[in-house]
Amino acid sequence: MNTTALYPGTFDPITLGHMDVIETVSKLFSEVCVAILVNPDKQPMFQTEQRVKMIETAVKEYGIKNVKVVASEDLAVNVARKHGATAMIRGVRLNTDFETELFLHFNNQALDENIANIFIPPKQDHIHVSSTSVRFLLEKGLDLKRYVPRSVIEYLKGEEDNYVVGIS
Repeated sequence: MNTTALYPGTFDPITLGHMDVIETVSKLFSEVCVAILVNPDKQPMFQTEQRVKMIETAVKEYGIKNVKVVASEDLAVNVARKHGATAMIRGVRLNTDFETELFLHFNNQALDENIANIFIPPKQDHIHVSSTSVRFLLEKGLDLKRYVPRSVIEYLKGEEDNYVVGIS
């Protein structure tokens, strides 16, 4: 049976925690649709095209074959429907994430009760990782190797006119 899961987020940028979730979901579903969505409460550091490229290179680095990356300004539920997703995936690290995600879960269920919401934590080693912390480290020129995939660091080095990237 072919099944699709939608993993929505801003991914600004993609982190090791995000990759933990993608790895797990890729083993449970035929296809994983990673959807870069707009959050009106956030001003992203990276352009949508850059985020797509970083996710694609990270997925390739990890050797995950059943992932596609899309970008949309639509609601996550509508993107899930468009791509035939039967589940929406959300990464949760701590209680504060869970409360936020549970609130979104109830809203998503009200919009489409046929799309299951599944919460997946990252590996314990990555519980401290967030895109916010990565952006802070990036602005300070500090080492990112414990926060983002190697391919993302290499991508950012290629964008060195715009970013300072710490590499050990």
